[in-house]
Amino acid sequence: MLIGAHILLAGGSRRTDDATRMNDDVLNLVVIGGGAAGYFAALRVGAERPAARIVILESNRRPLEKVRISGGGRCNVTHNCFDPATLVQNYPRGHKELRSAFHRFQPQNMLEWLSERGVAIKAEADGRMFPESDDSSTIIDCFEKERIRERVDLRLNSKAEKVAVLPNATFQIEYALKGEGSANNVTLHAENLMLATGNHISGHAFARQLGHTVTPLAPSLFTFNVRDSALQELSGVSVARVHIDLFLEGKRVAESSGPLLITHWGVSGPAVLKLSAWAARELYAAGYRGVLRIHWATEHTRQQVLEQLAAYQGSNPKKTLLRSPQAGLPARLWEYLLRSTLPDLVERPWDQIGKSALQKLVDLLTNYELAFDGKGQFKDEFVTCGGVDLREVDFRSMQSKVVPGLFFAGEILDIDGITGGFNFQSAWTGGWIAGTAIAQRIDDQA
Repeated sequence: MLIGAHILLAGGSRRTDDATRMNDDVLNLVVIGGGAAGYFAALRVGAERPAARIVILESNRRPLEKVRISGGGRCNVTHNCFDPATLVQNYPRGHKELRSAFHRFQPQNMLEWLSERGVAIKAEADGRMFPESDDSSTIIDCFEKERIRERVDLRLNSKAEKVAVLPNATFQIEYALKGEGSANNVTLHAENLMLATGNHISGHAFARQLGHTVTPLAPSLFTFNVRDSALQELSGVSVARVHIDLFLEGKRVAESSGPLLITHWGVSGPAVLKLSAWAARELYAAGYRGVLRIHWATEHTRQQVLEQLAAYQGSNPKKTLLRSPQAGLPARLWEYLLRSTLPDLVERPWDQIGKSALQKLVDLLTNYELAFDGKGQFKDEFVTCGGVDLREVDFRSMQSKVVPGLFFAGEILDIDGITGGFNFQSAWTGGWIAGTAIAQRIDDQA
């Protein structure tokens, strides 16, 4: 039996007997954080070194919570992009470091790992990949079976409170058992320590205490608030593809293309989420106030749009603008755009539209300005830019360059991807590389 192993009770709760509270032998590895990166690293070590004694500390009552809620409960495991050079283009921060890492473990490797364990994965039209069951519990159950098989000790409701490096180079970790009082604190010692706490401030605090630099944190992957009740009434209306330029304090800082969705608080969709990721720090500094310049007719230049409008005008002289949606826009959105920018033209027939008005319609379709003020939340999926400075981590092993035996993976690092399974893939890759290196280090420490 593993030292400190918890006993799983009916209903999923866990208890610890007095023996588990004793500070006995030095463990091979303690992982702080029972999320995607920490779990995957522990499983890798367990598979490579079956005799290794591994403990995962998770402060919540159940592990893998982001896996559980990802993709609306379906779990967007990864993305079907299998070329590392292309894959890294989806990471606003960390793309340089991840390129070599993805040559070692990328989406194809993750699919093979899951397939070997009986988990079938499907790709959707936009490249996102989900379990065929459309249920995140499929992934969680797979990981739990592996954890039990590899005899990895999971300790839930166990909040790490103190971390230190002792003179003999071992790590001392103190954690509290939630709900059992401060007298039930437990101290562990380990040869290797992995911090995989996601964007939680505790992990960044531990990293600082151990000598690491943490770059400023800011939200990433969020929606934009637009204070316009008429637009908000269009909640649910979407456009398959737009191009957006983001302006902050009059300066163009980012651009993106993709679907756009109107919500009851403003705008969302992949095009908006990409902007929020690539300009996360600039948006934070600007107080989330700026302007979106939207090109609705993305397949056409300004001149081509003008020519198409003129051709439509010639073929439909008596039809009103209101009844003539352009660029494939939904009728309700077209009406909103007209009424918000060119109200005098809404009921006019095309044969009463002069050259000047045609140019205004071109502006509407290719350079529409929408001001936003504030940000919303993208579902329940919290993503943060910033974290442990990447210059202080060796991406060949995910080991600290500051403290030997200290490893990182996942969102605790200054790495974040856009929506589509990219953040999970970074976690799988970092966890696999770290686990491989830790297994080798265990051999060297034997």
